[in-house]
Amino acid sequence: MIDAGNKPVFPSDEEASLARETGKVLASGLQNEQPVQLLGPDRTPAELPPAAARLLARMLSEMANGNAVALIPIRSGSSMEEAAGILDISQSDLLALLEQGRIQWSGSGRDRRVLFGDLKRYKRERDADRGRALEALVAYDQELGI
Repeated sequence: MIDAGNKPVFPSDEEASLARETGKVLASGLQNEQPVQLLGPDRTPAELPPAAARLLARMLSEMANGNAVALIPIRSGSSMEEAAGILDISQSDLLALLEQGRIQWSGSGRDRRVLFGDLKRYKRERDADRGRALEALVAYDQELGI
């Protein structure tokens, strides 16, 4: 979780346990892709959109496992640090991809910005390439009788 200072906070054992139980309840409400009904402290009803409920369920699952969770807002243009985090690569690897023209960017010098759509496109292509390479390795192993 992220506190007001924007620093990761690891859940305590008690918070992890509560996250586990809350996650089970939330998961049961996600079955039909309808908004999840909530009650505020004053019993005022509210609806949680399905997309937000899925994100919250994922967050609770990670917390239940004792993992810290960070919410990173994806703006129209991500910083180099944010973009590298989204792709789970180092900033130097990201810089190489930008300089090779494999991912579009804007800005200048150290103030480069990368659009989320461009990151998503690159990640989709990278995952597809990895899938094809894995299929080729499996086929080769089968040819060899391994």
